[in-house]
Amino acid sequence: MKKYNIFLLVLIFYISISISKTFAAQTPITKLSATNGEIKSITTNGGQLSANIDTQDGKLSNSLTPGFLITTNSNTEKSLQLTATCNTQEGTVNAFFFPLFSLDYHYIALTNSNALPQSYCVDCVKKFNGALNSDNNPNVIAYRMTNLENIPNVMKVYYDNNYNRWDITLLKRGAIPLNLEIPAGEVPLTNTYSTCDEAGSYQATITLSFI
Repeated sequence: MKKYNIFLLVLIFYISISISKTFAAQTPITKLSATNGEIKSITTNGGQLSANIDTQDGKLSNSLTPGFLITTNSNTEKSLQLTATCNTQEGTVNAFFFPLFSLDYHYIALTNSNALPQSYCVDCVKKFNGALNSDNNPNVIAYRMTNLENIPNVMKVYYDNNYNRWDITLLKRGAIPLNLEIPAGEVPLTNTYSTCDEAGSYQATITLSFI
């Protein structure tokens, strides 16, 4: 009788262990997953955006230094374009240009928002260095820009003479600043400032965008 009871207890113990192992083997594993999307954004990033024009020689009272902040979390190369426009009586036209006589500097044309010039006045400034006569480009003033430069392992820049724009290749992820400068203390492009230019606010719009 005792042997039977002992055998029964051992059998119950063995069965309970087997059942326990079976339940443990069937315990499910749950994985959590969250998807992070690609970030591509551009915001303005401070800088000096206004100045006074010296009525004697057209020089800016201070440099104009618009800034952008490019943000991405992608390691793949990203292409961007930096463009500029100014307003005329016929609509907006390209404001960046590369004078035929200069191999070193690029310029930006500002137009009088209070007395819009005709578009041919901007063309004269771009093609003929102020058309050699300031009477032909009233209400358009052109200023030299500090050239953009490559930043090793960060970005490559290239000025496209065909479209008068900057093509930019971003090489790394992160928050990357891009700063422009129209320096103060320099006279405007020859024959683009005179008494033919009426009083008012001379403006251009600069745009940076992913492509």
